[in-house]
Amino acid sequence: MHQTGDCGLLSHVVTSRRCSGSVQRQCIPHEANHPTRVFSRLLAASCGIHCLTLAIMRGIFVILMFLVCGCASTHKSVSSHQTLLDEVLTKSEYADAIRQAERDLPDDRWESSKEHYNVSRSMRESAVASKILADIKPTVREMSVSQLMQSLKVVSYPMGIMTNDFPGVRGDVYTCGNFMITREIKSRPKSELAVLPSFADERVAIWTGPNGPLTTLAAFVEYDIYDK
Repeated sequence: MHQTGDCGLLSHVVTSRRCSGSVQRQCIPHEANHPTRVFSRLLAASCGIHCLTLAIMRGIFVILMFLVCGCASTHKSVSSHQTLLDEVLTKSEYADAIRQAERDLPDDRWESSKEHYNVSRSMRESAVASKILADIKPTVREMSVSQLMQSLKVVSYPMGIMTNDFPGVRGDVYTCGNFMITREIKSRPKSELAVLPSFADERVAIWTGPNGPLTTLAAFVEYDIYDK
């Protein structure tokens, strides 16, 4: 899909930790080596290992359930949020133009160098998206910084980056619309940016397209705004 504009790239550094331990051998006195005592001690050790294994398995299960539920609930809350970009796409005045753009025509030009896709259709979709964004640009300029942050199209991080795909005009509106909104936020005076820390969230990322840079809201506030 055709995209325009530059976006800041945030590089994330993931650190890893190593744990090392030592095993000490214990000597058993000769008088303690009676078969009965050895058997009882082996039985007790076996039970201890079994109980420890069950405890570890329960712990892993609880952690997995927490992660699954946490990711699901975050993704649900993000996807249910209607932004300015979502609202403008539902307007009936754009419905016919979107429908005409999002179809393959007999005379369309196709590109197969990297992947097989319709170049002519992509250009039509981009043109419609540009028209939509031009129409809402005056509204964006009149918004407060808080309203602008709430207008960004975001997805849950990291799962939303891998599971979401916005094709057609919608994808161009989200990608280029987010760029327009973030550029407007960066243009505001410092006195208006004081509200930004309250929007810093590491659980959601700004949608920049399937091949765009990855930037969470927290990274946008910390690096793109305050560290520029």
